Amino acid sequence: MLKVNEIMSRDLYSIDASADLELAAIGLSHRGISGAPVRDSGSGALIGVISKSDLVGPHPNSWRKRKDITVLDVMTPTVVSVYEDDPALHAVREMAALKVHRVVVYDRDGNPVGIVSTMDVVRALAEGALFSVADA
Repeated sequence: MLKVNEIMSRDLYSIDASADLELAAIGLSHRGISGAPVRDSGSGALIGVISKSDLVGPHPNSWRKRKDITVLDVMTPTVVSVYEDDPALHAVREMAALKVHRVVVYDRDGNPVGIVSTMDVVRALAEGALFSVADA
């Protein structure tokens, strides 16, 4: 049975909720990713997800000109997650059911340890990974 930890990306980049939108866009672009979890400025807990589409619209043009708009203002305030030892197909089904492009991966101690994106799933399929329907 293929597990989440076999297809996930272990380099979990997160963005601070208080970051301005330009910094968020630069962070995503430099890493070649389309989205990342957002962490609370105080506690460091993951509180949402931001994607490139959150950064480009459909916001009023005045938002883009304002310097006081932060990641917190435009992010999706939900973190969809799975555990690293879950079946990989569970992550795929969560993404499909909730229409999201990434799920955060936690270890059993509750620590974020990675992320599974749609590209991770595509990469696993391209490398010949099999997702057994009986696994989830």
